[in-house]
Amino acid sequence: MNEPGHILHIRHPDGTVTLDRHGLANLEHGIPITTDTAFNVGSVAKQITAHLTLLTPEIDIDTPAQHWLPNLQVPDVTVTDLIQHHGGIRDAESLLSLAGFRDLDHYTADDLLQLAYRQQRRAVPKGQFLYSNTGYLLLTKILEQTHTAPLNQIARALLFDPLNMPSTHFKDHPQQIVHAAATAYRFHHGSWRTTTVPVALPGPGSLWTSTTDLDRWLRRLDQTRQAPADQTLRAPTPVPSSCPHWHYGPGIFVSGGSFFHHGHEQGFSAAIHLTADGTAVIALSNRHDTDAGRLSNSAVSSALPLQSPSPERLTAPSNTRATDDYCHLVGEFASDDVPGVLRIINKPDGLALARRGATDALIPIPGGGLIGPGFRIQPALEGKGLRLDLERAPGLIYRRIA
Repeated sequence: MNEPGHILHIRHPDGTVTLDRHGLANLEHGIPITTDTAFNVGSVAKQITAHLTLLTPEIDIDTPAQHWLPNLQVPDVTVTDLIQHHGGIRDAESLLSLAGFRDLDHYTADDLLQLAYRQQRRAVPKGQFLYSNTGYLLLTKILEQTHTAPLNQIARALLFDPLNMPSTHFKDHPQQIVHAAATAYRFHHGSWRTTTVPVALPGPGSLWTSTTDLDRWLRRLDQTRQAPADQTLRAPTPVPSSCPHWHYGPGIFVSGGSFFHHGHEQGFSAAIHLTADGTAVIALSNRHDTDAGRLSNSAVSSALPLQSPSPERLTAPSNTRATDDYCHLVGEFASDDVPGVLRIINKPDGLALARRGATDALIPIPGGGLIGPGFRIQPALEGKGLRLDLERAPGLIYRRIA
C-alpha cells in the first residue's frame, strides 16, 4: 500500500520484542519503514537535553540561568526551573504569529531566543508548571556555552557514541541531510503532501532517531532509574505538571513509576514509555493523522489512562456575532514582550484580531472577554489595554497605541 505509516516496538521485561510496522518511510521512492528508519521525534528530545545538562558538572542546576544568559530578564529562574518547566518563560513559537510570522516563514533558535529575552516577568506564578519549548532552547544555549560546542557534538560525545546510537542526532539546520530518514505526510484534497517546514530547533526538538537507538536509550534510562542513590544523576525531584496525576522530571513525565514523553513535530509523532516493570514501548509515525501517543497507550497496561501531554486547546465557538458592547476594544495595541502591532477591527460580521499575514474572528465570552482560535483576550490596564492568553504563552499585556 502506497501510504505512510508507523512502527511500534515493545520490549518486554524478559527481553522478547514485539514489532508492528506498517507503511512507507518515503512515498516518492517506495521505501518501507524499518527499525533503522530515522524519525523526527519532536519533544522526546527533551529527555536527551535534560540528561546532557545533568551530565555536565560545570552546570550547577540550582544556579540562576542569568549566570550564563545575561540577556535573560526574567529574574530568579534556575536551571532546574528550566528543566522542570517551572521558569514561567512563555513559549516563543506561540508568539510568532503575533510577531507577524507565517506558517512557512523560516525562523531560527536565535529568533526565538530574542523573543525570550524580551520577557521581563514570569507568565505564571513562581513554582507553577508552564510547558515551554523555549525553556529548553535556553538550556541548549547554556550547554553550548559551557562546552563551547554545538548541541549535536555534545550529545554525540556524551551519549550517542557511548550508547551506540549511530542513527541519532540533533538536526541543527533545515537543509541538513538525515541518513535513512522518513518523510512525514498529510493527506490533503485526495493526495499525500509532505509536511516539512524550513525550521530546525535542536534542544526542545529536532532529534532524529530510530526504534533501534531509542531502545538503547530506554535501557540507559532504566539503568539510571535502578542505580543506587550515590550513583544517580543530580536530577531534580519530579514536580506536579499541568496534567492530573502526572509529574515532570528531567525531560520526562512520571506516573506511577513509569516514564514517558510524547512528541509532535512537522507531521511526525512519537512516544516512548518505560513502565515500572521495565517494559519499553516506542511508537513512531510519519503520517499526520496517526498519533503515536495513542499507539503507545494501547500497548501499555496502566491503571491511569494516558494521553498526549498537551494543554487543553482553547476553541472558539462558531456563528456568534460580536456586539457593540465590545467595540471599546477596537484599536491598535503593542506589547513589550512581542514585536509588532495587533489591531482589533470591527468588520461587518463582527470583531477580528489582525496582524501581518493573518486575521482571526473574535467571539464574545461571558465576563467581557473575547476568544479566538487558540487564544483569549480580556480588557486590561483600566481599559487602556488588553491581556492576551495563548495556550503556552499566557499573560501578554498589550497597551493601546491608537
